[in-house]
Amino acid sequence: MTGRSCPECGTGYRPSEYDFTPNSVAFCCPHCDQPYYGTDERGHLDPPQFVCVTCQQETHMDQMVLRPTEGVDEKRTKVDANPWLLRQETGKLKAWWRTVGKSLFASGPLIAALPGRATTRDAWNFALTHAVIVNLLGWPLIFIFSMAFASMAMGGGGMISGKILLIALSSWVIPVVGTFLLIGLWSLAIHGMLKFLPGRKKKWGDTFQCLCYSSSVLILGAVPCLGVYIGWIGLIFWPRVAFLMLRERHEISTWHAMLATLWLPLLFLGGVFMSIGYLYMAVLTEL
Repeated sequence: MTGRSCPECGTGYRPSEYDFTPNSVAFCCPHCDQPYYGTDERGHLDPPQFVCVTCQQETHMDQMVLRPTEGVDEKRTKVDANPWLLRQETGKLKAWWRTVGKSLFASGPLIAALPGRATTRDAWNFALTHAVIVNLLGWPLIFIFSMAFASMAMGGGGMISGKILLIALSSWVIPVVGTFLLIGLWSLAIHGMLKFLPGRKKKWGDTFQCLCYSSSVLILGAVPCLGVYIGWIGLIFWPRVAFLMLRERHEISTWHAMLATLWLPLLFLGGVFMSIGYLYMAVLTEL
């Protein structure tokens, strides 16, 4: 269409408002139909405004007629979307669940689907939503129900004291706050290491987004009753998912992504084992 309003509802639009798979769309001159192809990271023309080589008339990308590149199915022109960025259309709960699934089984495509204008606020919002849901389902409710049944068994009629509610609230708040402290410190450590590695890296915000979206591995903590006992398993797989996202987002080698992701966890584990070894030797010495 040469017009720039929807024939169904009349709403105006511009091609530059949308993202396409690079080289999948032919931008055709509105004067002579000469095709040009979007090659930048958003599938747009670079530059967007120029003089047509065929008709010698100045034109802009937003004035052109868009068609799929010959041999390309129209469905393939659309970039893979990050479900969390579509939460206004699909609903927050559904977007959260879809993002978790994609993070676990297609972590690279999930982070690659983030547009260049994606913000750390969106990633922070996802991590907060995920932490709240996981910790709410996995621990405090079970704790409250257990205390209520214990109260009933002791003749209390199922009444729960304020102290018990305070403990339950703390058991929910502390893991949520701890998750964000871990994401913040870990992202700084990763990005600090990236500064010493060769290659072109993006901003710290990109590193932070990777850790926020990769925190979905903590989903096991949401399993009722069992979440308290199996939630820690997600911590083992978190570095793997984070490394896959970092490799994709920063466009760095596999080894550099692994080094940047793992140096802090390995340093922490080394410190733990050294402390255990020191205490063990101290006890043997006393004996």
